[in-house]
Amino acid sequence: MKSESIKLFDNKNLNISLNSTLLNKIVIRSIEEIDIMGLNTKQEKKPSNANKFYLDILHKIHWNNSYPTSSSISKKAKFLIVGFFNGFINFWSMIDGLYLGKIQLSRNPIISISSCENEELVVVGTWDGYIFVYSILQGKIIYNRKIENKPIRKIHFLNSLDLISYLTDDSKIYFLSLKTNKKLLLYESNLKITAYDIRLNEGLIFLGFINGLIEIFNFNRNVVEDKFFKSRYKILNLSVSNDCKYLLSVDEGHSNSLGLYNLDCLKPICFSDTFGTCLDAKFVNFSDIIISVINSSSNLKVLSKKESLISKVVIVNNKDTLDLLKKEFFEVNDQISTAFITNDTKTICFGTKTGFINIFSLDNNKLINSELIEINVPVKKIFIANGISKSIFINKNGKVYVYNEIYFKNLHILDIKINDSSLFISENNIYWTNNNKKLYTLNFSVENSIIQSFDIDFIPQRIILFKDFFYLSTYDGQIFIFDSVSKKLVDCFHSEIENGKFAVNEKFNIICYYDNKNLKLYDRLGKLLKEIKFNFSKVSLLTFSSDGVHFAFANDDEICLYDLVSSEKLKTFAGHYDKVAYIKFRENSNILLSIGFDKIVNFWKF
Repeated sequence: MKSESIKLFDNKNLNISLNSTLLNKIVIRSIEEIDIMGLNTKQEKKPSNANKFYLDILHKIHWNNSYPTSSSISKKAKFLIVGFFNGFINFWSMIDGLYLGKIQLSRNPIISISSCENEELVVVGTWDGYIFVYSILQGKIIYNRKIENKPIRKIHFLNSLDLISYLTDDSKIYFLSLKTNKKLLLYESNLKITAYDIRLNEGLIFLGFINGLIEIFNFNRNVVEDKFFKSRYKILNLSVSNDCKYLLSVDEGHSNSLGLYNLDCLKPICFSDTFGTCLDAKFVNFSDIIISVINSSSNLKVLSKKESLISKVVIVNNKDTLDLLKKEFFEVNDQISTAFITNDTKTICFGTKTGFINIFSLDNNKLINSELIEINVPVKKIFIANGISKSIFINKNGKVYVYNEIYFKNLHILDIKINDSSLFISENNIYWTNNNKKLYTLNFSVENSIIQSFDIDFIPQRIILFKDFFYLSTYDGQIFIFDSVSKKLVDCFHSEIENGKFAVNEKFNIICYYDNKNLKLYDRLGKLLKEIKFNFSKVSLLTFSSDGVHFAFANDDEICLYDLVSSEKLKTFAGHYDKVAYIKFRENSNILLSIGFDKIVNFWKF
């Protein structure tokens, strides 16, 4: 075994890989409580003057049963190890993304993972305080012991196969010898530690805290060498390069959450968005940056810095991505909850979870306007009617905000408690239903207009208006057709699609009803014209091209394009880091636009 040494305060080297009992000779000194108010503060490290870099998607990892709770990329980027809520760890190859296998270590969630330098061993920490060491070469557990009565939040293999360090839920960092089972307190804090990395040879711990503070602590000399605030968000991950020159930090903010810092001057070099909750972020192969991210999409994504060595090795050109004409990034500081593209495809609008509306021009990527409609209440639906220059925003509380044009003039608010699923907006009216078996209509183009209603004998799930007919569906798939003028029932039929969604092909006067497996096309009176079968997980946002011969829908973070006549899938567009929020065909062209919850607009050709 290769000998490693750690330099102590007396400038002597102690061999720790051959005899970990010598750890007992490290003197643990009293650690003062961090006094935030007494900081000799440097300014928060805002990356405004740093360069922004972008990320390639190396792999998308899908799962079936449990939910990912932790992940780790091995130190030479050979394996991706993912821990799950049900106590399993799963292995994937980082080279080709192939699934390699799984093993159950515990019945409790796996919340921390690390691999050794030669990538032969994996150490795991669990929710109930157990530490496991699994040998990839031997295919078996070689260490299994309950170390704490609290969760093991972070864990690291150090420079030997014998020594690990771990972070507990009460913000204490320990050394642990796997040979002697002796542990030694290295650092503790009254402020919540949420991430750390350690460099034994330099005697340094890099600490991230719940309030965005990053601290560099020298445990040989028992001094804080430096500290600064990265942001106001909790630090999720820290990684230090092998030469101890660069620091990689990820917080839980929704913009510029990943930052790369020069440790000589603690200035940001570059930054990026992570597009979700980062489970792991580290340097591999000296300078490459790799992160694993989970967000609202149903997969875990492994991302790397664009044009890095590992991107060039792993990325294989996908013919579908060659159809990407343009990718536009938009700076929205909050997490978005909905999005909209106007009919002329010149303007986009983001609604955020904090209640803001942000409107951008697609021509020059500039912000046109921003407005807070109700603080900390997510915006659920957006509709901009080009013909009458009205903007309608509906939030989670069911309030309807109507503005003249996109410049937020002459606001009037309708407090009518609308349910998003049973709502339809046309150029002039809002139509909705509640649980009282009534259909309501309101002309929002006229201020102080009166709400009209008529009775129906059921509680609808979805609603749409097309060519003077209302189409209302129930959860079990029944569809009722009402005349919008006489308010009388015209016909009803059973689609055999549970919890479906409506779409309209205006060119050919076709009503569509679909779910994850089927798309059924009907004429205006409910006669079945065609059925198209597919098998996806999260189909939504189905829309037709202006000529009516193509349709597209979102499937999680991808867009599927179909030919209506042949019923064949033509393309799959894969270019979003998170779920797709809105799609729109450009009028009289072969261009499709998509907005993702990653705040990116992609332009696709077909």
